[in-house]
Amino acid sequence: MAYELKRARRVIEEIKLGDETLYVNLDVDSVTREFLKRQAAIIGAEADLRKLNKDGADPAALSAAMETYGNGVIALLQLVFGEAGAQIILAFYEGNYIELSTEVFPFIRDVVMPQIQACAAEQRAKIAAGYKQKAVPRKFKLL
Repeated sequence: MAYELKRARRVIEEIKLGDETLYVNLDVDSVTREFLKRQAAIIGAEADLRKLNKDGADPAALSAAMETYGNGVIALLQLVFGEAGAQIILAFYEGNYIELSTEVFPFIRDVVMPQIQACAAEQRAKIAAGYKQKAVPRKFKLL
């Protein structure tokens, strides 16, 4: 039986923004942990915004929460598209984060996330397989 070597999974796509084309070449294996961390930050910021809106928070707290959310979105865009690509996307949408979210995040959700989730599942399985060991006989009796 031969030992099989594998290449890292990649997301390779082209994205059209008006007349400009962005090229996405993402090494899924190397960004999975960071992607999940940045995604969790965005989800947390969204929850904070919902709570502040529900509670009728003061404008300063709401503004701070919105800035945290925006920074999380930018960080995720930079991870997926690179810093230059993220700047091109931000410039294209001219600061309209709602439009940006409705147009760009479906690509991330439908193309990038399935690869990230599969990679994370594989990594968890490898870690779990490493911990599975045969039961070790006890040398001492417990009192």
